[in-house]
Amino acid sequence: MTRTLILGIAATIVAAPSGAFADTPAGNQQAQNTSDAREIVCRRMPPPAGTRIGPRNICRTQAEWDLLQQQNREEVERQQDASHYSRGN
Repeated sequence: MTRTLILGIAATIVAAPSGAFADTPAGNQQAQNTSDAREIVCRRMPPPAGTRIGPRNICRTQAEWDLLQQQNREEVERQQDASHYSRGN
């Protein structure tokens, strides 16, 4: 269940659009990034597998979404490293 949840969240975050301010001037980019980090972003999450409960919206700041994405990436890498070493190779 936990693994499915982590993979579902990771897939949702990876599929999310990125680089929203990629074409802005460098002088304004830092100010926009700080205001962007405090912006509330709502995302529609799929329902848990095997339930009749519909999808739900989860709202967090952009900074919280970024932190969650980083934590998920680190967890996936940790799981991949652990599975590599447990094969007995």
